[in-house]
Amino acid sequence: MKRPKTCIFCGLRGNLSKEHFWPEWLAPHLEPPESNAHVTEFHSAEGKQPHRLERRSERQGSVTTKKIRAVCASCNNGWMSSLESNAKPVLLALMNRNQSTISLEESHALARWVTLKSIVGEHSTEATALTPPDDRRAFYEQRAIPAFFRIFVGYHSLRTQTAYYRQSTTVSTSMRGPEPPLPPAIQRNIEATTFLVGPLCFYVTAARVTGLRSEVLDPIRPMQRIWPEPEAPMTQLSSAVLAQADIYLVSRSLDRLVADPRVKYGGPLPRQESAT
Repeated sequence: MKRPKTCIFCGLRGNLSKEHFWPEWLAPHLEPPESNAHVTEFHSAEGKQPHRLERRSERQGSVTTKKIRAVCASCNNGWMSSLESNAKPVLLALMNRNQSTISLEESHALARWVTLKSIVGEHSTEATALTPPDDRRAFYEQRAIPAFFRIFVGYHSLRTQTAYYRQSTTVSTSMRGPEPPLPPAIQRNIEATTFLVGPLCFYVTAARVTGLRSEVLDPIRPMQRIWPEPEAPMTQLSSAVLAQADIYLVSRSLDRLVADPRVKYGGPLPRQESAT
């Protein structure tokens, strides 16, 4: 008999609901997709070997219909809904370019929303999820963003308004294996996630690796950091716009890490998921 899954936040077993990655309320604020279908690809690689396509699927419906069954109905309709409601005004203001300055309070609300999407998104491919249970529980109980998260936002110039790309892997700076040791049931210790919401590009990194500064995955193109919390309100968000080549460099940050001779691997690169 198949064991029922548990909510990734509260631990409730069974009765999981499907969470929209892009909220339904966003639909009127996004340009209509060019196609009524979306493609999902999974790539894998061994160590520093080139990536290879492992699986490709095409489904009806735009990528905005992407749903992930990882949370219970109580969490989905309760605190998660409230968190999203708090972020909605600043998110829409930025999307519509009605706001050029983000206060620290607004930055924090937006960062919590992006954290939620990042953690839920990990579980579209559960074997590659990175955030440990204790950190997910702290986010559920206290809305505490994991200390190893770094979150950035910027505008982009792509015609595409919804896309998702995530890389995750296991790295070590010594031959003894990952430090700190991987928690039970967690097989990854570093990841980078990029996703588009209308004209906005969000970039999230998570690194739980001794010997590597978390800034190693920071974007090499201009983006504003919203977590860790900036020291002052942001006022220059629209000063630079990411072109397609810029987003490619941002989203493939783990490829740069792979090339670093200081990095050793505790195992093969896991699958990478992209949806457009």
